[in-house]
Amino acid sequence: MSTFMDGLRYPWAKPGRLWNILWFFVPIIGWFALLGYVVRIVQALNKGHVKEIPKMDRFWDKFTLGFIIFVKMLPLCILLGVVSWILLLIPVAGAIAYGLIVLFIVPYLTINLFVTEKFSSLFEFSKAAKAVMDKPKKYAIALLLTLFYAAVYVVLSIVLIGIPCLLFGKGYFLVEFYRGARH
Repeated sequence: MSTFMDGLRYPWAKPGRLWNILWFFVPIIGWFALLGYVVRIVQALNKGHVKEIPKMDRFWDKFTLGFIIFVKMLPLCILLGVVSWILLLIPVAGAIAYGLIVLFIVPYLTINLFVTEKFSSLFEFSKAAKAVMDKPKKYAIALLLTLFYAAVYVVLSIVLIGIPCLLFGKGYFLVEFYRGARH
């Protein structure tokens, strides 16, 4: 299992690749390309390539992948919106249930989609629940490390450098959990 410092160092192994965040300023085209790049980062992490962020090559392939993943994610986003609307009608218990779904199921499903690129992988709720329930301590550790990682880089976002680190590295610990749960 990786240490917290491994996760913090991950975006810095090739600091020049952090400049890829500038694609954000190219509306729509850059956004889809960045989403495709994040998918490739998650896939690399899942394969055990945990030393450095992958290179952003073949821009239009990243753009196409980002667009396809965006379209595939829309039904889950709509479903979550409907579920949240229904659950939030139930005071306290509904909010807790929705929070549990977002914390424990959605990250797994998102990583699952990014790794497999299959639409059906977004709806493997029982696999997601089983993975988390089978290893609750490991998941809790991965989730806490992810939250601490995000906190560090949110603070560093004040000086801007935290923004690309947050986008490109925030899945580090959850993907490590996913990799261990799948194998």
